[in-house]
Amino acid sequence: LRFYIGCGFVVTGLSDISHGATPWIECEMDLCERRKPKFWVVDAFTETTGGGNPAAVVITVNKTLYENRQWSQTVAAEFNLSETVFVSERESIDNDNESGFQEEKDFDLKYFSPTVEIQFCGHATLAAAYTLFVKSYVDTKKRIIFHISNMSPLIATMSQGKIVLDFPLQRPRHIDDLDRLKKLEDWIEACAGVPKQDILRICDTEIKDLLVEISIDAFRKIEPKFSVMKRGDVGRGIIIACAGDVRNKSMAGIPNEADFSSRFFAPGVGIDEDPVTGSAHCTLAPYFAERLHKTSLVAWQDSRRGGSMFIDVQKERNRVTITAAAVISSQGTLCI
Repeated sequence: LRFYIGCGFVVTGLSDISHGATPWIECEMDLCERRKPKFWVVDAFTETTGGGNPAAVVITVNKTLYENRQWSQTVAAEFNLSETVFVSERESIDNDNESGFQEEKDFDLKYFSPTVEIQFCGHATLAAAYTLFVKSYVDTKKRIIFHISNMSPLIATMSQGKIVLDFPLQRPRHIDDLDRLKKLEDWIEACAGVPKQDILRICDTEIKDLLVEISIDAFRKIEPKFSVMKRGDVGRGIIIACAGDVRNKSMAGIPNEADFSSRFFAPGVGIDEDPVTGSAHCTLAPYFAERLHKTSLVAWQDSRRGGSMFIDVQKERNRVTITAAAVISSQGTLCI
């Protein structure tokens, strides 16, 4: 029955037909309604609606519609969230195992902001995986293989109600150029209110962010000036982080103390402050793994909405696994 519901059938009641001791269920499907794309708005990296980072997830069975980028851009502009992810299942070879389930299902993903198509988005990927599992598009015993243009496939699984994502590890590079370091320190003090003596290290990242570690006391006093940040010599944005958990320990509902805390600013690309940034943690994780001499970490992103995740750094595989929760805040059918 769960399979039929996942395929779009609606249960109408018990059937008058009897066949042995097992009752028969009558179902029906509106084929015209079925072909309309479904959407969900998902808060990623949180267990609480209104927390984490929201993304719209659009699942379509119409491949032609999925490939229509003008339509996708129109839909993303209508949602007006930082990212909308579009999902389309790939036809795959039947590889049933002894348990009766396929080991994996393959899906194509693409991401749009309200104005442009973007290469990749971590929290939208988490949102897509969560939706596919909890809405029975994929059995929770299977794994999802996401195919994204110009990237190696990403793997998602579900464990104890949370999504586990397998990402490439991205090592930061310490900046040794003294002249550039001095200019960056001046800029960081001007745009974030961080005194130079509280800046512990500045690194470049593989995705053209700037990673800045500061003291925990300075972190609590960050005062971003977005107009100044826009003039900085960075590609995408600036990650400001510190060792330790900046949350008030007297607050209720903090199940795990964080090993490090961070904030992410990217006003140069239209995002003053991102609520929770999955891609940034592919760099933060190996940085703090080396800094704190541990490979299993708890991370907290200290935005207004806030979000947390569990991270395992697997240097031998050159991968980072991120485990996090998500929650659906709304759902419906597109009429566009």
